[in-house]
Amino acid sequence: MNNCKKILASAVIALLTLLPAQTIIAQAPNATTKKSSDTVLHIKFAESDEVALNNNEFVSAKGKDLSQVNAILNSNKVAKKSRLFTADPAQVKTLKKQLRATSNTYVPDLNNYYRVSLRSGVNINDVTRELKQIPSLSEAYAEPLPVKSPASPDYTGMQSHFSAAPVGMGAAAANSYPGALGDNIRIADLEYSWNTAHEDLSDTRQTDTRINNGTPVDPWNDTNHGTAVAGLLNGDKNS
Repeated sequence: MNNCKKILASAVIALLTLLPAQTIIAQAPNATTKKSSDTVLHIKFAESDEVALNNNEFVSAKGKDLSQVNAILNSNKVAKKSRLFTADPAQVKTLKKQLRATSNTYVPDLNNYYRVSLRSGVNINDVTRELKQIPSLSEAYAEPLPVKSPASPDYTGMQSHFSAAPVGMGAAAANSYPGALGDNIRIADLEYSWNTAHEDLSDTRQTDTRINNGTPVDPWNDTNHGTAVAGLLNGDKNS
């Protein structure tokens, strides 16, 4: 990706004295990443019970007895209870009705899901096992954790610009010339949006890399273009 730096830079950027380079070393993800939480669980009540949280207790608008649930999830075991989906309950209810009417299929009521954070030392498996014995609960399970991101494939074989004409633009041959890889230049790229967390753009995460003209905005809610340009100009040289 770095091979076109000088060519592109001469057309669209300002060249300044290069500042001392810095190195970022990212911590590798743990190969034994857990699949579920040890401290947070999700529960789902039956839709017909219309359950809400009232003074940190679960209460049914239909008069369902939830004393067993509240006894298990008492303050000695639980640090916090909250709705799993934070949108306004009335809005969730309206959207549920609309989806059921337009899709002609069952749509779950997301107002019935709750998130429960256990106190330190409480065994989540024991609590989950107790909750699953209660008929008024439809679901009780440990909160799933995000899976590790897959490793990116090697795309270097698709970079046809390395090849000589007419297949490519002869970038591989141009690499032998001084400055072809953008050494000793500083790039100023004027864009709207970048994904500075992109794995191939470590330089964009350096301190004082970005100069904001007011509050940064993303008018198109799309970082693809700015990220692609930053990659052409200053992508990490790797596989």
